[in-house]
Amino acid sequence: MLSRIADSMFWLARYMERAEDTARILDVNYHMLLEQSATPYRLRWDPLIIMAGEQQRFFQFYTDANAQTVYEFLAFRSDNPNSIVQCITKARENARTIRDRISREMWEDMNGLYHSVTRFDPAEQISSGPHRFCEAVKFGSHRFFSDTEEAMAGTSSGSAGRWSAPR
Repeated sequence: MLSRIADSMFWLARYMERAEDTARILDVNYHMLLEQSATPYRLRWDPLIIMAGEQQRFFQFYTDANAQTVYEFLAFRSDNPNSIVQCITKARENARTIRDRISREMWEDMNGLYHSVTRFDPAEQISSGPHRFCEAVKFGSHRFFSDTEEAMAGTSSGSAGRWSAPR
């Protein structure tokens, strides 16, 4: 395997993992806050920015870390290279460069996830909460990694084969 191909595969997987992990953290934090008391507590969203290692960049754009600003920054912001949408965009670009080396299902899942997350309206998602967007990212990531595992094992039988009942 060429180092260029190995490099693209590594970064493809890394960006997908980063997007899924960020989606999980956003979704869990959002649901945790829904279950807590109505008493305001300032540090609820700050730890997410700290965990992402993006405090400096975040505070260049925003003055306060609240649900809306953190969600916009970590999920959609195009000038945040670690936002979910940017990670999926980079993963797709890596997949595109090695398209002849990955399975058709892997490419279709990656491309479909990219088009799915770029169709979300950030303003609408921010006002309604992150759950639907985060679920789409998590599901897309699971599907992609499932297809990757099948391709690596040499058992890829297409989408229909994946969902059929075991014999």
